[in-house]
Parts: sequence; C-alpha cells; structure tokens
Amino acid sequence: MSLGASEGLSPNKHLRARMRTNQTNHSRRGAPSKGRKTMLRRQILTLAASALALGSLAFGVQAEELKDPFPVKGKVTVADFGAKWCAGCPEMEKIMIELQKEYGDRAAFVVVDIDKYQGIENKYLIEQLPSQMFFDAKGEPIWIHTGSLSKEELRERVDILLAGPQK
Repeated sequence: MSLGASEGLSPNKHLRARMRTNQTNHSRRGAPSKGRKTMLRRQILTLAASALALGSLAFGVQAEELKDPFPVKGKVTVADFGAKWCAGCPEMEKIMIELQKEYGDRAAFVVVDIDKYQGIENKYLIEQLPSQMFFDAKGEPIWIHTGSLSKEELRERVDILLAGPQK
C-alpha cells in the first residue's frame, strides 16, 4: 500500500500535490518580498549608524580620559608595559612595586596595562610584553628593554640614571 493510495490520491497526484506545497512554502519562507527587503535594509542601516555613533563617542572619551602616566615630571621614571594575560608581567609588576617602596620619591615606577591604555604599545613601539622604558629626570627616553628584568638589573639601570651624566 503506497502513501498516496491511503490518502485517496494516485501516486502521480500525490507527488504533484507535494511539489505544489513545497513551491508555496518556498515562496513564503525563501527570499524576502520587496517590502521585507526594504525593512531589513533599513534595520541594517540603522544598526550600522548606531554602531558608528557609539564607536566614535567611545573613542572620543578614551582619548580625553587616558593620558600617558609617564614620565613623571622631575623624576627618573621606569615604565613597565604589561597586561593581565601576559605570563611574565605579574612578576615584573611585583618587582616594580617593591622598587617603588625602596626608592620612594627619588624615582617613579609606573606599571602600564596596555589593555587599559589601548594603542599605547603602538605609540611607544612596544613589540613584546613585558617591556620597560627608562626616562631621565628631564623626561627624555634613554633605554628600552624587551622582556623581564631581575630586581638587581632594574636597580642598576635606575641607579645609573639617578647618578646623572658623567662629566
């Protein structure tokens, strides 16, 4: 017993009835009608315009709020560039905090999270994390180091900057 015979249709009539149903469903669910296309296009344009407006607003706020936290005026400054996701960065941050306590007001140790200060790594040509930039008391960049430094190596470089230029 065939499926068409049970419904009272001959096999050919059954096949033609299914084809008509599929064609009808396809036209309803397939490509959107002209009115639906226009509505969809308007929604996409509205979303795109909203995204652009919000993006430019957020960019303007970031540019105003986040200024470079270094060099510290009148002090030898070490800026350590890192990020939370960086494997060696937490150890460097710990060393920077310890040295800040040790040197007090004689030098400034600044930890810079590149995720917070977006684009700063491009501005200072930082290619690897962690990286450190050393500034003299006048705010001039003197050295840049890529990778981690030991506490002793960092201390040695800061002491050289604190001693000033050799005469």
